[in-house]
Amino acid sequence: AENTKLPLVLYNCPSRAIINMSVDLMDRITDEVPNFVGLKQTNIDELPEAVRRLSGKFKVMPCAEDQMLFGFALGSPGVLSFAANVIPDRLVAIQTAWEAGDHDKAREIYLEWLPLFKIIHIEPVPNAMVYMLSRMGWNFGTQRIPAHEPSEEHKQKIDDILRSKNLIGQ
Repeated sequence: AENTKLPLVLYNCPSRAIINMSVDLMDRITDEVPNFVGLKQTNIDELPEAVRRLSGKFKVMPCAEDQMLFGFALGSPGVLSFAANVIPDRLVAIQTAWEAGDHDKAREIYLEWLPLFKIIHIEPVPNAMVYMLSRMGWNFGTQRIPAHEPSEEHKQKIDDILRSKNLIGQ
């Protein structure tokens, strides 16, 4: 981090990294290296404390779409999202409604699309998302290791959600 002038985002993902970066550690790191501009916090239990202590330094955001309203309620400016690749207009609508103070509308759109937010994580990311986009007509070719196509069972579940949302034909 010290060897670049590029803006950096901390990504606290204990489920993948096996360790959790405490808010104390992130606070210390960002005091020593000033080019951090954000935090993607996957440890939802620590999101409130991270927002309280770190949001004066940089943007603190929840890790996934299914946590975005919680993040907004805490003051997060957005979410680093996988679903934005699939339904960007719906995520913009949720955030726009929230920022306009129409929390009922934000919640309505959020709940409408929650099944898609959840199904993205049926497989390790980006597997389900790439499959969704391919079903919607985007051709990304064969996924490279360690990524892989979803199982047939998961493909059926993903297709069911995509059909229910009219993102693919019947």
